[in-house]
Amino acid sequence: MRKRAKLIAERDRLNKVKEAVQEQERLLESYRELSTRTGGFSRGGTVDKVAIKKRLQEQESLSKFGPRFHERPKSTKPVNVSMQVKQKPNPRYTDEMATREEKAKQEYERMKMRVGPVGNKMGDQYLTDSDLADFKRGLLRRRS
Repeated sequence: MRKRAKLIAERDRLNKVKEAVQEQERLLESYRELSTRTGGFSRGGTVDKVAIKKRLQEQESLSKFGPRFHERPKSTKPVNVSMQVKQKPNPRYTDEMATREEKAKQEYERMKMRVGPVGNKMGDQYLTDSDLADFKRGLLRRRS
């Protein structure tokens, strides 16, 4: 089964290359035909020659540099094992600073528990004492 799948994949790749070459030939032929048309019933002003030239340049770069980037086989870079993540050293606090830091952490945890939506379809925000009192009384509920 693997051989068959590989053959099918190879056939598809070759078909893509053939189609790209055929498309480039069609584009060149149509560009040549359009560039020779002048006067008469042809409408030269409606043809976007800049876009055609840009498309031609893309096709030429494709033929020079190979398949497009997303069609190339993916290559991964080897991981550099010698690189290590630098960790910040723990700060050294004095006794006073350590107690203030502990109080700040406790206050942060207390305030974190008071964050939530105040009303229907509202974002999270800090609930003050008055908000909590109104919430307990039912004043912040949705009325229908």
